[in-house]
Amino acid sequence: MSQSRKYLTSEEKSFILQWTEDGKTQAEVAKLLRRNKATISRFLKRYKATGTLAASPKPGRPRFFTARDDRCISRAYKSNRTASTRSLNGILESNDGLGMSHMTVWRHMKEMGPKKRVLKKEKSTDCDSALIP
Repeated sequence: MSQSRKYLTSEEKSFILQWTEDGKTQAEVAKLLRRNKATISRFLKRYKATGTLAASPKPGRPRFFTARDDRCISRAYKSNRTASTRSLNGILESNDGLGMSHMTVWRHMKEMGPKKRVLKKEKSTDCDSALIP
């Protein structure tokens, strides 16, 4: 079983450096911070290689749209809850100048949650009303 790793805080990092400079072993530092010895070892190894306390950049594709664009998508979705993704895409493109795929709009709608979506009500016909007592 793998456990999720918690990142070291900047305070913990400075304690690690200070205590190792004072002559404490990695095991002693790990015990003081209640961290695994491997965590201390990895940090010191990374610090010696980079010389900085900052975390390395994480892998992955950089975001194309900004937080402002996300808010525009949310606003359009909240004002037109029954609209399809393609029609919302058209609204965003005409009003805000955001050119994006309808799948991007769909992902944002999915992130907002399924309870946020309002389905269109079907129009009742004369036949339906005659069947209801």
